[in-house]
Amino acid sequence: MQQTNPLQHQVIDMQRWTQMNDLYLFEKKISLKTEIQDYLSQHFYELNAHTPQDYRTYEHIRVLCQDKLNVNVLRSHLPA
Repeated sequence: MQQTNPLQHQVIDMQRWTQMNDLYLFEKKISLKTEIQDYLSQHFYELNAHTPQDYRTYEHIRVLCQDKLNVNVLRSHLPA
């Protein structure tokens, strides 16, 4: 995985996207916060399925999402 240095590259502020009101596209209601939450939950689960020894890292990222973005990402623990 490629790492970026936040001092050399501009980092996208996702907090404003999670605080937006729902969008209405014709008759469809789109909640960006819910979309981000679902995407991160699925992504963390898949990462944990591939490398279960890194569960502490994914749990740390989940807590950061809750703290910084106010997004409730599901726990990435696999069923026993």
